[in-house]
Amino acid sequence: MQNNSTVLSRLNTSTPKLDAQEVDWWEKFADVEEQFCWVQTPTMQKFFRGKYLQRIIELCSANASIAELGCGTGWLSILLAKMGAEKVFGLDFSEAQIQKARKGAIEAGVDRQVSFQTI
Repeated sequence: MQNNSTVLSRLNTSTPKLDAQEVDWWEKFADVEEQFCWVQTPTMQKFFRGKYLQRIIELCSANASIAELGCGTGWLSILLAKMGAEKVFGLDFSEAQIQKARKGAIEAGVDRQVSFQTI
């Protein structure tokens, strides 16, 4: 787990060139995350994360919105909506990832609850 000084160090040392290279990588390899990084099925995701996601939803007041920063392909935002969150906003810097997230929300039938936007 990173401490605050590690996170601040990244923020202070990252350059516009490095940031642009990272965005470019995610645009080119948007499929990599789903194919290799998050190989858990939706059932496994709910099993492993369901308890704390339900707690997040319970802690939100009625009509509250949940924001996921760095949502990637949106699997977490989609799962939150499927578990009962009324409104979820997913934000990511990769347009390719956001397009996959939007498609995933439609396929999951939660596109009225979840919206995605690039930042």
